Amino acid sequence: MRRLGRLCDDDLPALYTSALGVVIPSLYEGFCLVGLEALACGTAPAAAEIPAFREALGETALYFDPLSVEGMAAALDVFMSDESLRMRIVEQGGEQVGNFRLDRAVEQIWGVLNEP
Repeated sequence: MRRLGRLCDDDLPALYTSALGVVIPSLYEGFCLVGLEALACGTAPAAAEIPAFREALGETALYFDPLSVEGMAAALDVFMSDESLRMRIVEQGGEQVGNFRLDRAVEQIWGVLNEP
């Protein structure tokens, strides 16, 4: 593991694509853009079990208790050693990412605005 510090947005796709996985241990988050970006690049996320991440990632992440060091370590051990789990997450991830496409959001907003 290597801490990279602040990165340019242009560098993120290459990093996501080359990573074994992405770990997102946040306690508070409004949305899980990092997890969706990782999935869009074919990389599985391991994320804190918080409502925003569950809503954004659904079943396309391995979740862990962000307040439990042991729980996080156990989840990371499973995540790093179980390639079939990571591949299953990535395969399902394409559909999950598609749920957040801009054209789909516009379509849904337009539908709400045009309701009687």
